Amino acid sequence: MNYDKLELFVSKARLGRYLRACGNSKPRALELYKANLLLAEAYYPILNYFEIFFRNALNRELIRFFNDPKWIITEKNGFMSHRALSRTGFFIQNSVIKAENSLNSRGRMVTPSALIAEQTFGFWSSFFEAKPFGLLKASILNVFPLRPSSVNRASIRDMLNEIRDFRNRIYHNEPICFDNHHIDFSDTERIRLKIYLLLSWVDSDLENHVKFYDRIPKRLITAKRI
Repeated sequence: MNYDKLELFVSKARLGRYLRACGNSKPRALELYKANLLLAEAYYPILNYFEIFFRNALNRELIRFFNDPKWIITEKNGFMSHRALSRTGFFIQNSVIKAENSLNSRGRMVTPSALIAEQTFGFWSSFFEAKPFGLLKASILNVFPLRPSSVNRASIRDMLNEIRDFRNRIYHNEPICFDNHHIDFSDTERIRLKIYLLLSWVDSDLENHVKFYDRIPKRLITAKRI
């Protein structure tokens, strides 16, 4: 498909950024659009694995902290309703209620495992915000037992937020090949390294497992040639 036909179906506004970055060269803009899409595709396995590994490690720590495998249900009117969380709009509690309503509307049983699976990346990363973290007495740092001693809550929160924002860009079909109006892949490379760094702090085996599915370096080589 040539550029003009793709523009008809994708939209001039969406493709225009690629065209401007490529000096109004339509063939080059078309190649950049394809390269961006293939690079975004390559991120799906490692983002998916990271979210699952992080979620499950945090869930295990919360089970330990509350001494309750059903904490996501029982703490809805406990920890999640603490007045210290009012400034967050009781985000954690409301996320659980929303998940319960969604499960009920689909005729599914409301169980701890179902509620855990329903939660977003933002739900899990929010535990590293100051108020929830303090209520949990910093116990969730144990999710990253291999982290350097200099790494604190704020450092982990910032990394998680960057990964979440990048993930959302990909999942909402936003480009990941620009820095303002210029072609730039440094952000994609930086996020990849942060994912692997956090995984290495959870368990030393996770990084190697995820690398088996990682096609990002090869896709970057192709993209950088454009």
